[in-house]
Amino acid sequence: MLDVTFLFNSDFLKQRRAGLQTDVNQAELASAAMAAPNKAKAVLAYLLKKGFLPTQIADSFAIAAGGATFYRNRIKKYVKQGIAQK
Repeated sequence: MLDVTFLFNSDFLKQRRAGLQTDVNQAELASAAMAAPNKAKAVLAYLLKKGFLPTQIADSFAIAAGGATFYRNRIKKYVKQGIAQK
């Protein structure tokens, strides 16, 4: 779990999550829905355009979880070769 946390908080994933600095608020959602004939499609399009924060977080978690085993195995490999872990 430490590796996942370490990778989740890495500069790369922080930058990736910050790529679409957006704020989804109720007033903007309501105005997007009111102007469209198909309200569900309008809200979905708005959320996709904004990058929808839960999707960004899930993306970062998937990358961190998948990369944690690779990261730990690589550390073990280098420690076995005599390289100090820092």
